[in-house]
Amino acid sequence: MISLPASLAHQIEPLTRHYGSPLSIIADLSRRDFEPLNKTDRIGEVCMVIRRPDGRLITAIKTTSPLDAYRIPTGGIKPDEDIESALLRETFEETSLDVTIRRFLAVIQYRLTPLYGNTSDWTFYTFVFLLDEIGGHLHPSDPSEKIADYRMVWPTELLNVAETLYQSTSGEDPTFTYPANSWGAFRSIVHQVIYHLLTDTVAALTDSNLSITTISPSDNQGGTSP
Repeated sequence: MISLPASLAHQIEPLTRHYGSPLSIIADLSRRDFEPLNKTDRIGEVCMVIRRPDGRLITAIKTTSPLDAYRIPTGGIKPDEDIESALLRETFEETSLDVTIRRFLAVIQYRLTPLYGNTSDWTFYTFVFLLDEIGGHLHPSDPSEKIADYRMVWPTELLNVAETLYQSTSGEDPTFTYPANSWGAFRSIVHQVIYHLLTDTVAALTDSNLSITTISPSDNQGGTSP
């Protein structure tokens, strides 16, 4: 079972009541020396799985990303900002779209695996939501998001997106200064999870190295962190 800091834990029950019970997933990483994991102004992010009227999902690539590293948009949760507010703010900043929250898909807790000699208790969280587009015109409203392009994909294509991210390298992009393969491995996880949730193949996740449970409205996810 994942452990959330108190500042996030108290939000899970109302989100679950309104948008359904998410999968709870623990993923081990070998390193964290890249964005957003090396940032000190956040301990979590939202992941915006935006479903367009034709059923396809929005992926985006940033000017600072490895070549061809299109992915489902994510955005950091600001200090003292609640999860739902961050979700709607980041959605508008990255897409300018009007959306409705359809489903709370997953909570992923990332931690450093001791298999590589890590002893840190560092952790990071991704809160994944399915959103339906209901209006607006797709374009970034915040230039600082550095969105270079969008690509629409079907849910069944998300494993291909995950594989591309997992295999990503910095290529010829001189602005990408992080270890691309580690960043890509991190970013591929959420795409695998979303694929299995949206294609009703969650059972296949049990064959992975992810620890999986389901959060119900009555579960107490409270941690001891402030």
